[in-house]
Amino acid sequence: MLNTSKSRERTCRKQEKVNELLSHMNSLVTNQNDLSNLQTLLQGSSQAIN
Repeated sequence: MLNTSKSRERTCRKQEKVNELLSHMNSLVTNQNDLSNLQTLLQGSSQAIN
């Protein structure tokens, strides 16, 4: 029973780390999308000025 409990704790810790990593990766993707959208907006503004 003790081994099962320790195994569950380890699994929970690993899952937390995986969740943190996925959250971080999601933030990076969101930031990249924001940068792409900003670039498109700036290009449109530049073309409108010219």
